[in-house]
Amino acid sequence: LLSGGLDSSLITGIAADLLHPSTLNTFNIKYHTSSDETEDDYYFAGLVAGKMSNVDHEQFSFTFEEGLEALPKVIRCIETVDPAMVRSGVPLYILSGKIARKGFKVLLCGEGADETFAGYRLFEKFHPSLTRDCDEFEAELERRLRNIDTSELQRVDRCTSAHGLEARVPFLDLNAWCSSFSSC
Repeated sequence: LLSGGLDSSLITGIAADLLHPSTLNTFNIKYHTSSDETEDDYYFAGLVAGKMSNVDHEQFSFTFEEGLEALPKVIRCIETVDPAMVRSGVPLYILSGKIARKGFKVLLCGEGADETFAGYRLFEKFHPSLTRDCDEFEAELERRLRNIDTSELQRVDRCTSAHGLEARVPFLDLNAWCSSFSSC
């Protein structure tokens, strides 16, 4: 999956290098709108894919009606009505169906990077110039990592496996994680 964000772009670059000269297929999806496309990840995913000669990138969009139709399936699939989980689950569920129909079985995604490297905006409040309490920062990071299996990973696992796909999360690979922190 190539969302256009830093996490998936890095994974795409590494995978494309490892596979070269073979082709790496990447995909993303967005809600069909008429907004300025140069400000969203969909646009950046196209730019990233365009920089690599062996990446075949497909971009999909979905309509309000398609999202509405998928909504009860997503809620049943992820077993929650949490607004953030459902909001991000709908496009992933729809995209997973499209990828599975193309015959793919395994995908790489960038989940875990924000939790591991404090990439979410909520971590901005822990910037050294704003707080001196590293314990609070470390506690929040640990809480997110300890609960990732019931939040982000649950959504990814269930939305992809509902279509017979296996999602792999390189940023949560134990060897990669330990080498990033050199403390394991």
